[in-house]
Amino acid sequence: MGPCETPDIHDGEWLTVDVCVAGDAVTLPARACEMGDGVRLTLSERDWERLNEFARRCTCDSRLRERPSGVPHPPRGKILIVSAERAVREVVAATLGCAGFAAAVTTSAEEAVCTLQRQVFDLLILDTQLPDAPSVALMQRLALLPATRRPGTLMLASGPSKADTREVQQAGADDFLVAPFRRQELVARVLSLLQSIARDRQLSGAA
Repeated sequence: MGPCETPDIHDGEWLTVDVCVAGDAVTLPARACEMGDGVRLTLSERDWERLNEFARRCTCDSRLRERPSGVPHPPRGKILIVSAERAVREVVAATLGCAGFAAAVTTSAEEAVCTLQRQVFDLLILDTQLPDAPSVALMQRLALLPATRRPGTLMLASGPSKADTREVQQAGADDFLVAPFRRQELVARVLSLLQSIARDRQLSGAA
């Protein structure tokens, strides 16, 4: 993307970008990078693919013109953190707290399912390393929840290997982060997912 004209965006920062076409929109996390001619916003490979998919949808589906515009301000949402590792829970909760989010925590897949049956959450931040269930099995159980109670999912992969990311993709998560992750990227991806969830609910209500 072209050089940023906003002077308070610096190299290495993470933020979200809204792309709007014909009344539809997509929100993506982006990283600011100094390219020699100024700071530019860059997308990861998977986020470029999401942008391409969005562009193809806009080109092919004329009904998009009838849809309402996107949500102007990201909702805070209700977030549930699921991790057996105390350090992971504390880092994620503290990072989200500094960004203005309040998050509940659970330590196992079984506890997470019970919590989701009692309360409605907008987003689930799920550590793939759970002692009582693999991430794929937990995602299958989440799929059995009524649509109105089913949260979006951000998975925390244990490492950058292809096997780790393949496990996340097979589980059907909406997005993922690979450990160790930057706190700014965590917040950007949470904001992006909550924006998308709120927009989807807005469109469903208008249908």
